[in-house]
Amino acid sequence: MDSCLLSFIGAGAYHHHIPVPVSLESNPFTVSTAGENASRQAGELAQQLSNLTAMSATYCAGGDLIAATAKGIEIVQNALRRRQTNRILIASTVNPYYRKAISTRLKHQGVDLAVVHYDEDVGAVGLDQLSRIDRKSADVLIIQHPNFFGGVEAVDEISDWAFSQDIPLIAIVNPLALGVLKAPGSWGKRGAEMAVYDIQTLGLPASLSGSVAGFVSIKQRQVNKLTADIKSTLSALEMQQVDNWMLARAGAYLNYQGDIGLSRIARQCARNLKQLENNLLENPLLSARFAGERFHECVIEFDQVNLSAVLSLCARQGFQIGHPLESEYPELGRCVLLNATEAHLAADIEAIVGELGKVFEVQLSAARPAAAKS
Repeated sequence: MDSCLLSFIGAGAYHHHIPVPVSLESNPFTVSTAGENASRQAGELAQQLSNLTAMSATYCAGGDLIAATAKGIEIVQNALRRRQTNRILIASTVNPYYRKAISTRLKHQGVDLAVVHYDEDVGAVGLDQLSRIDRKSADVLIIQHPNFFGGVEAVDEISDWAFSQDIPLIAIVNPLALGVLKAPGSWGKRGAEMAVYDIQTLGLPASLSGSVAGFVSIKQRQVNKLTADIKSTLSALEMQQVDNWMLARAGAYLNYQGDIGLSRIARQCARNLKQLENNLLENPLLSARFAGERFHECVIEFDQVNLSAVLSLCARQGFQIGHPLESEYPELGRCVLLNATEAHLAADIEAIVGELGKVFEVQLSAARPAAAKS
């Protein structure tokens, strides 16, 4: 990767290596086709995604992840019409841009979005945080897996807790991360009710994030509750608004990688992130904000430097170290979210750490008072 293009920003859109057989426009797996072949490809992808999430059925549920999440909430609330209260619990570790978009989409429906704050030691929501909220009238609990900070919530405990409270659990997931993380349909004793996601990480460029087809995978107990109205709005991966090219390409990626390949890529992502974090923490000016293992993202605190000045200097040098968190999380004002995938080479990591060290020297030198003249 050219040094002038070095970027360790993720925050929901991830750069992954796309194999040539998947990216070739002439490849029969990725040609956008109509009729019987397109239907077959769509059906195969639905089954692949159901297997990946350990769910019973998968549907294309909108033009992006937010549309899929809204559809998932609608499905659950429709099933709960006996006590619908329009109150949604959502973890503060869900991507803040997702939370804002979900809130905007639902606010005119009179839905109350109640945010569950995270444990500030580990950067994840747990039973302690859930036990402190008013949960008696909640329709849905939404968490992200892995979460925005790259952490993994105690999903088995949360799933069992949600079931004990009669609160359906919706998981926003990264499909590629399920190569190493536990599938939401297998959480706890009964699994999450459904998983929502897009397919950007499955063979699609990061530049498409935000306009990538959204999906919802559902456990059988929720499938059984689908009404005729809901079924009429769900067509298994064949909605006209979704480009068949996206569906075929994601299917080609999963076919090409297989379970073993997907696991290998996810593990390499985890190794590269760990290498990035370890190399950064050799600098005494940096520290890890949260304890525990991460996937895709880590939160690094800039302890003794002017963060805004560092970010500005980095931009001038032509590289991006990560996503500053202050605007979304004021308590993390000195922190940056950094991402690494299998596409970041060891040389890239060494380069960014070296360049950052030079930036620190420049910034600290500028901050020192000038020596008095004799």
